[in-house]
Parts: sequence; C-alpha cells; structure tokens
Amino acid sequence: MPHPLDLGLNLGVSKKKKSKGKGDVVVATPWHISAGDRDTKTSLAATGSDSVDDAAGPSVWLESRRTNFFEELKVQLRRECTSEGQSRYPSMAFERWWLSAKDLSSGGDPLLPTPKVAEDPALVSDLERSGFSGKAASEIARRLASSSEAAAASIQQPATAKKSSMEVVEMQRSEEGDEVLLVCKSAGARVRVSGFAYKKLKKLYEFHGVQSCPFEKAVMVLGMRYLALGGTGFQLALPSAAWGVLQEDFAVQDLPRQWRRVLRRAHPKLGVLTLLACAVVAGTAFASGFHSSSRGRGPVLRAFPWDQEGNAKADRAYASLAEKYPEVAESGTFMDEAAGKDVIVGRYEKLGQFLGSDVALTMVEKDPILLLGDTDMQQRSFQYLTSLEDDSKKGLALEAVQKNPRLLTVPIYEYERTKPSLDGLNTAASAIDFLRPLGEVGLAVAIFSSFVVLILVLRPVFYGVGGGPSLIGMLTSGLPQIPRPWEIAQSYGINLASIVALIPIYQVISAIRRQLQ
Repeated sequence: MPHPLDLGLNLGVSKKKKSKGKGDVVVATPWHISAGDRDTKTSLAATGSDSVDDAAGPSVWLESRRTNFFEELKVQLRRECTSEGQSRYPSMAFERWWLSAKDLSSGGDPLLPTPKVAEDPALVSDLERSGFSGKAASEIARRLASSSEAAAASIQQPATAKKSSMEVVEMQRSEEGDEVLLVCKSAGARVRVSGFAYKKLKKLYEFHGVQSCPFEKAVMVLGMRYLALGGTGFQLALPSAAWGVLQEDFAVQDLPRQWRRVLRRAHPKLGVLTLLACAVVAGTAFASGFHSSSRGRGPVLRAFPWDQEGNAKADRAYASLAEKYPEVAESGTFMDEAAGKDVIVGRYEKLGQFLGSDVALTMVEKDPILLLGDTDMQQRSFQYLTSLEDDSKKGLALEAVQKNPRLLTVPIYEYERTKPSLDGLNTAASAIDFLRPLGEVGLAVAIFSSFVVLILVLRPVFYGVGGGPSLIGMLTSGLPQIPRPWEIAQSYGINLASIVALIPIYQVISAIRRQLQ
C-alpha cells in the first residue's frame, strides 16, 4: 500500500523533483530526509518543490462521485460475469483489471482509468480461464473500459467543481476519544478514523505546510480514497481468515509489548539485525506449528493485539448469521455466490467502516441478512439517508437504521423514486423495533391483527357496515344539522356563480396592467 500522501489526492505538495536532464523523479517519503532538514522550507527544497500548490484542493463531493463511479464499475463487472451463464466471478479480476488499466491509462483521474487498450489482456485472460469465450471476454472488457472512460470524463467537467465550493466537514469525537467521525452533509458522506491515525495525519499535514484546504477535508478525502482501494486485493493484505490459520494451526503469537518497545527504539544501524531476528522468530513459530497445534494450550494471542477485540466482534457477527441461516454457514454459499466465513467477516468489517464496529454488530445481531447483501449498495443507501438530515435531524438516519437495519437493503434508486421522509422512516422503524421481540412470526401476527382490527372495529365506527349508518353518525343524528357554507351565502342573496365569474376578469385586468408597466 503506498504512503497515504502518494494516493494522488493533491494535498498541496508537489511530488516531483527537478533533475538535470534526467526527467522527473518521484521523491521519497519525508522520513528519508535528514533530521536537520525537517522544517517546511528546507523540506520543500529537499524534495524538489519550490512552492506549495494552492490551486484546487481536494473536494469531498468530487471524491464521493468518484468513489460511487468506482463502485459501479465493480458491480458492472460482477454483473457481466453472471449474465453469460457463469456462476463464479473470477477472484480479484477487478483489482487486476484496475492495476493493468491504470498502468496503461491515458487519463489523469487517480481512481477511474482511461485505458489505451479497451480489451485489457489481464481481464480477458481472467475471463477466459473462468469459461468465457474469447469474444465474450473481449466484449466485457470493452464495455468496462468504456464505462470507466465515461465516468472519468464526467468527473473532469468544469461544472462539477462548483458543487465543492461550499463544503463543510464536521468532526465528532467519541466519548473515549479513540474514534473520530468526519461528516460532510452536502456530499452525503462520512468517514471514521481512529484517534491515533487522526493525530498521525495531523502531524503529516503540519509537516508539509499545506494551506490549500482545511485539514478535516483533506483527511476525509484521504479516508474515502483509502476505503475505495480497500480489501486484500489492492493492499496485498492478509484477510482475517488467514490470520486465524496462522494463530490456530501455526501457533503464531504476538511479540510482548516490552520487546516491541525495544525494537521501536532500536538504532537504525541495527535495522538489518532486527529484521534477521524477526525472520528467525517467525520461522521458529512456523516450524513449531507443523509439529504442534494451539489446541489444548489455552487461548493464543492475536497476531496484532488491537485486532483482538475486532476479531471477537466479527466472530459474534458470523455466529449471528450462522444461527439465523445455518444452511448458509454449512454450505458457504448464498444464491450461487461465496458466503464463507472470510467473506462474511469482510462484509461486517466494511459495515463497521461507515457505521462503526459496535453499531454494525448491533444491527447484524438484530438482522443478520445484512451480511448476505451487497455492502457497497448498503453504504450508498446509508449515504442517501444521511443526506436527508438537517441541523434539527442530525444523527436521525443512523438512529433509524439501528432500529430497522433492513433500511440499508433498499437500493438508492428506490429511495430516489419514492422520496420517503426521514421522519416517516424513523417512525416506521420505531414500530418495527418495538415489535421485534415478538420475532418474525409475531411481527406478521401483529400486522395481520392490526388489519383485522381496522376491518372489524374502526370501519363500523367511521364508515358503517352493509350500507347502514356509522357509529359516529348514529350518535350525532339527534344533533341539528350545520348548514353548508354555500347555503348560508345563498340565504343572504349572494350568488356564488357571479363571484366565480369575477376570477377570469381579474386575471385579464392584471395581465393588461403588467403589459402597460
């Protein structure tokens, strides 16, 4: 994974060094600069930058559009791979296509490639290995390249820049201070980062002397880009299932805290020795794992101590799904798509990225079906719901989806078509959450009982039955009838038809007056 400041986010610092006739050279990261050159002015000089680019800073709205287009490309490829009679999507096909297309791209967008070759050879090869014919694979690659090029062109249009002029990014800290939530209502986006990462990014921001945009906006755009390029395919990271194998089958354990502190403070000259020592420790752990298992030796420490709580929550989320849908847990598939534990845990972790791990766990335990859906679609639906908030309804969208998690399973185009109010959705969610202890059968019985009450009780009260008078009509039949308004007017000699005729006359006179003016 590249350094966060090298993701093409235009954070305001030039990243190319002027060389004498040798072309442009990409600069190393700032910690390669000597300690004496750490002030801003000498740092810029050392990295080959004369000035800080204050032109156009990052835009949350543009990044939100860019991310949505990026997710749509993923969905398009997955849909194309199932529309030709294929039941399996080539593993990491999109990631390989993106890296290959980016390498041969002629466009300038950092996330949406404009491939010079529409029929990308990497994607065509992946699709052919999955059973597609050469012609069908080429057509799929061509359509994907065309969609990416069109999306990149729409991002580059000058009119899109006007949307980002009034962006305001709000920052909220958790009570413990270990989590920071950044919200941009105008873009309908939110990003969660840890308190530690937020402080580290603040130091990098101050180190580079960026003045082109507020720090919160830069962090939010950086977080959105990081989430877009998340996952094991882009970051070359091990999924949680792989860590589980290392811990349970190979007895890989975490280094004690005091040893981590010693290694962190080690002199740079000991770097090679430190690496060799780590290699020996890791090799010993792997070797011992072949001869013994961690079972029966008590709990094994997580590979990273800060992942221990997160993995426990992920296990609880998967347990909720397995309890509700045992056939999915047993087969590892759902509707001909992979639904193994690693896939389910990955979906839970992505839910936690935009909802928070605790909120995501609460919602999954209420309705585990969230883990069987498209998490990207759920994120877009949540962003739409948060866009309905104003100052008086701050946090109402999150409250509504916590009460009724299935609000996230409604696609965004359905929300845009029906245009529901956030208050109405929250009221319905409160009713569903109140009846949730009854279970699915109890909820169905409650809805059916309400319908029966409406037919048997309320209908006779207000409308009557069999053509007879209603209960309210029977009670008020002895009261004197209130005359209608037009009857009162006619009793005073006022003709309503003459009043109605005055309306077009007034409109004609008003039109003539406007013409004369």
